Amino acid sequence: MRRARPLAALVGVALATLGGDALGRSETAAPKHGCAVEGVRVFLHDQGEASTVEISTKLSPIGGARATCTVDWSRVTLASPDGVAATPTVAIVESFVDHALTPPLMLADGLSSAVVPAWKGDVDERGKVVALRLIVEGTGAGLRVELPRDALPGGTATGARAERRVKGARPVKARFGALGELELAAEGPGP
Repeated sequence: MRRARPLAALVGVALATLGGDALGRSETAAPKHGCAVEGVRVFLHDQGEASTVEISTKLSPIGGARATCTVDWSRVTLASPDGVAATPTVAIVESFVDHALTPPLMLADGLSSAVVPAWKGDVDERGKVVALRLIVEGTGAGLRVELPRDALPGGTATGARAERRVKGARPVKARFGALGELELAAEGPGP
């Protein structure tokens, strides 16, 4: 059994890797009870010196009508793409459940990053979307965001997706391990 690799994304040089076969299926057997991750979306809005990162996941129960799930958002790590520039810091953390903002809003204290809390809750047969929004400072050199697979409940997603919805001057590359690469070209300013 291979060790699972992290799901990651970068602005400047975007990177995402998933362990598993060419179709993105995990090499571990799915559990009979617990939580399944139906999908994960990492959205990066590159704003130069500050950027917005949104990570969302759709959860559903396995083998029953209800399950308690945990998403360990505290495992999200930030870095510069080259590993040399200063580490970006989290200024604001917002969390959402089924698209509704859940208090409290987490703010940095001016000396260190804001604390990113884990989410734990019940999921029924309808499923639940759990999301995190980070306002990140110090991203002038780009941004690498990494979400390890084991931060998510068992039965993880069968694929990953990269999209660029906001125009930016920097080119982006998304890498999805065995699934291949996707170039996202730089676009001029504008809506």
